[in-house]
Amino acid sequence: MIQKENFFQKFVKHKMATVAFMIIAAEVIIVFLGPVLFELDQYFMDSSSLAGPPSSAHLLGTDDIGRDIFARMLYGGRISLAVGVCSTLISFIIGIPLGLCAGYFKGKIEFLVMRGVDIFQSFPGLIMILVLVAIFGSSVFSMIIMIGVMGWIQPAKIVYGATLSVCEKDFVESARSMGASHATILIRHILPNVLSPVWILIAFRVSGAIIMESSLSFLGAGIKPPQASWGNIINAAQNATVLATQPWIWLPAGIVLFVTIICINLIGEGVRDALDPKMKR
Repeated sequence: MIQKENFFQKFVKHKMATVAFMIIAAEVIIVFLGPVLFELDQYFMDSSSLAGPPSSAHLLGTDDIGRDIFARMLYGGRISLAVGVCSTLISFIIGIPLGLCAGYFKGKIEFLVMRGVDIFQSFPGLIMILVLVAIFGSSVFSMIIMIGVMGWIQPAKIVYGATLSVCEKDFVESARSMGASHATILIRHILPNVLSPVWILIAFRVSGAIIMESSLSFLGAGIKPPQASWGNIINAAQNATVLATQPWIWLPAGIVLFVTIICINLIGEGVRDALDPKMKR
C-alpha cells in the first residue's frame, strides 16, 4: 500500500512534477468553471467577426464562421480531458482483474488472457479504432468506450507480471494454508502489492488517450463539429491559408494540448520516482 505522507514528501521533491501538477490543476479548474464564470457559448457565431484576430471581444479570436476560439478551447478541454480520464478508468477496470486472474489461477485462464493480449497487440491501435468509429460512430461516449477497451493490454500485462511474483511470497502461502478463499487472497493480499506499477502507468495512459482522441479528431474521425475538442480545433490547420495567415485559430489548442501532455507525463515521472526511488534518473 502507498504510505501517503512518505509518498507526498517524495513527490513534492520532484520539482518539475510538482509544477506540472499545479498547471494541470489550474487547467482543470479553468476548463470546467471558465465557461460558467465567463458565460461562454461554444456554438455562438459572431457574423461581424469571421476569422477575426484576437480582440477585447474575443480573447483568442474567432474561427472562419465566427465562433469564439477561447470558448471552444475551454469546452474542447472538457471533452479531451474527460476522454483521457474516463477511457483510462475503463482500461484499468478491464485490465487489472484480467491480469490478477491470469497470474493467480494460471492454466486455462492465463492462456486465454495472454492470447487475448497477443491478439489485441497484433492490431495497430489507431487503425482498429478507426474501424470501430466507422461501425459505431464517433460520439464522446463511443470514443471513451473504444479507447478504453483498446487500452487494457498494458495494465493487464503489468498486473499479470507483478501477480506472478507476489504469488511466490510467503504471506500468500500462509493465507492459503489458513483456508482463505481465492477472493480474499486476491483482494486483501495480492492486489495491494501489485498496485505500485499501476499508479505509475495511470498518468501515461491518460496522456496516451488524450493523444489518441486528438489524433482521431484531427483526422476528422473523432469528435465532430460543432462540438469542440482540441483535436478538431487543430484540424483547421489542414487548410494552408489558415495555417499560414490565421494561427490564432489552431495554435492555442496545439500549445495547450502539448503542454497538457508534457505535464501529465511529468506527473507520471514524479509518481514513479516517489514510489520506486531506484528508477529515478
